[in-house]
Amino acid sequence: RAALDAALDRLAGTVAEGTRLDLGLSVGASTLAQVDASRWRAMVFLTDGLPNRVPFGPGSSSPACPNQECTVLDAATSARALDVTIHTVGFGRADAPDLSDRILPELLTDIAGHRDRYHETDDAGVLAVVFRRIALELGCVGGTGWP
Repeated sequence: RAALDAALDRLAGTVAEGTRLDLGLSVGASTLAQVDASRWRAMVFLTDGLPNRVPFGPGSSSPACPNQECTVLDAATSARALDVTIHTVGFGRADAPDLSDRILPELLTDIAGHRDRYHETDDAGVLAVVFRRIALELGCVGGTGWP
């Protein structure tokens, strides 16, 4: 318990403000790329807002879309190219009055690559239901997909 508390206390010094969706996708994909190809590679990507602090401009592979969203979509495309299934969960609302509570449903749907793999809620109590639905779809609960 003491080691866990100490580790949690150290997190405050390592967490930066911002939502680097591109890095989350890239790290998740590189981790899942190490999983045996005969296993289902799936990522549940939970975000509480809009992409920010994401590089854009010359780093984007699409000159027609040189913004943060393009950088995020490039990372998602790379993950899906590794046969990683992505489920996105937006925690917030597109029309939230406070910018810090907003999400971009279109971007999260595009990250997932299919409308059926996009989920959204602004109620923390509903997150468990969303995660269970995803687990059922992936065969993790009541199926053979769970190790």
